[in-house]
Amino acid sequence: MKNKRIILLIGLLLLAAGLIGFFLIEKTTVLQEVKNANPTQHKSVTDKKSDSDLEKATKINKIQTKLYSENPNYMPFVSAVELSKIEPATKAKLYEILEQSQGFYLLKQNPDTQDVFVILQNPVKNDEKRYARHNLQTVKIGADGNVSYINIGFDGLDNETENAVVQCKNEEWIFDESIEPFRPLKHIMYDKKKKVLYTEVWNYDDAEPIKYELIDGNGKILSVKKETQSGDMEYREEHVFYNEEGNTVKSISITYEGPDIRRFTCYNTEIPDENITIESIYDNGLKTAEKVYDQGYKLITTINADYKNGEITALEVIDLEDSEAETDND
Repeated sequence: MKNKRIILLIGLLLLAAGLIGFFLIEKTTVLQEVKNANPTQHKSVTDKKSDSDLEKATKINKIQTKLYSENPNYMPFVSAVELSKIEPATKAKLYEILEQSQGFYLLKQNPDTQDVFVILQNPVKNDEKRYARHNLQTVKIGADGNVSYINIGFDGLDNETENAVVQCKNEEWIFDESIEPFRPLKHIMYDKKKKVLYTEVWNYDDAEPIKYELIDGNGKILSVKKETQSGDMEYREEHVFYNEEGNTVKSISITYEGPDIRRFTCYNTEIPDENITIESIYDNGLKTAEKVYDQGYKLITTINADYKNGEITALEVIDLEDSEAETDND
């Protein structure tokens, strides 16, 4: 009787051991299947970018830093990013032009043609025999290396400073003779029948915001240059160009606070790719960020600058459209 009990106890122990082993094997199998089916669940959240990605990012930062050290003149961050993509030969030509102009308002490269378009702060190709109007100049450097300069707005006529003194029959000049060389105050151009073709008016009074106007023969304004001073620090310069119907076809405005450009806006109905507003942010005299807006004044890009010992070491470009897409997927 005692032997039977011992045999029964041993049997129960073996059965229990078998069941435990079976469940352990099943659990291991299920866990392995879950791991294989969801590998991302076991990926570390501290995974870093690949070495190639980090190397590429470091290279871009070094290029951007080099741009600022080689060209200390004012350079929009958004244009510095564009400039980092330009071929060395074209970049060398740009540096020569920028050295003469002492900076630029905007630089863009056409991704299809590789042509480079620049709006200079100061013209570098001026005919000394013409009077100043809008004093704006663009430069286009083609992929073939050809450089062309175009003055924005009406730029006068050849040898007009000499013709103004002579007072040709088909035009009339009025000058401010209180200063030398004499400054133009008014210019009227006539056709052969003495009908007014256009009139130009200049004003040098600090209290008068309109500094220059071009008016057609019907009295419609074709272009205007304005300068507005707000307090001791803020200064705004505007250039507006109209068609015969009085609609704005192009405008450029620059707002300064002291020596710093706080806002730049370019609007062109004929070339929408030029439409842009750049808002610059400063901290203790250092430009720390740019906000870039489209023609509808929608914020599309933010560019932040990292500094070390007063010099820019990197630019961080944030595409807000991409950020919004990621947020929507959260």
